[in-house]
Amino acid sequence: MCGRYSLYSKKKIIERFGFEIIPNYNIAPGNKVLVLDDKLSLRNILWGINHTWLKNKMLINARLESINNSSFYSDYNKCVFIADGYFEWKKNKKEKIPYFHYLKNNLIFMAGLYTNTHAVIITIPSNKNISHIHDRQPLIIKEKHLYDWLKKRKIVPVDSDSINYYKISNKINSPKNNNKDLLMKINLFFL
Repeated sequence: MCGRYSLYSKKKIIERFGFEIIPNYNIAPGNKVLVLDDKLSLRNILWGINHTWLKNKMLINARLESINNSSFYSDYNKCVFIADGYFEWKKNKKEKIPYFHYLKNNLIFMAGLYTNTHAVIITIPSNKNISHIHDRQPLIIKEKHLYDWLKKRKIVPVDSDSINYYKISNKINSPKNNNKDLLMKINLFFL
């Protein structure tokens, strides 16, 4: 699953896409987000789907295993969510502990589906390296395979062993908090 993510590398986005962003350290469902659409254009679109059958919940992720077997996604096109990293929460008996996941020195390109009004992130079962935090993770695409994903060809996802992570403050839990201090690593020695 992917419940929040961040996009703050202005220089990388300008160099790669020629687009200037406002850094966002706590992108939450319901926000307008930057995606690369199937025409290789950047667009701002709402992250999440609201439908009456969802009973007041927002669908923010789609399982890769189900998108080809469900008519619900038949009107969707492929897209790519662009991120510096994403957040997952590890549940224990008393609380949910947030972790920041990232690729060293690289942007993260998460597979997605979109319509003209909204988009969802595609998830897959987590790699053993990170499954102790959460059992699902975004489908992360290698940059050289972005075009292949968008044009409905087979892709090679990023090796999940290359995903790095560390524990962060639970201040990330509130979408009202949005600054780079949210990404500070918490020293596990003092816990």
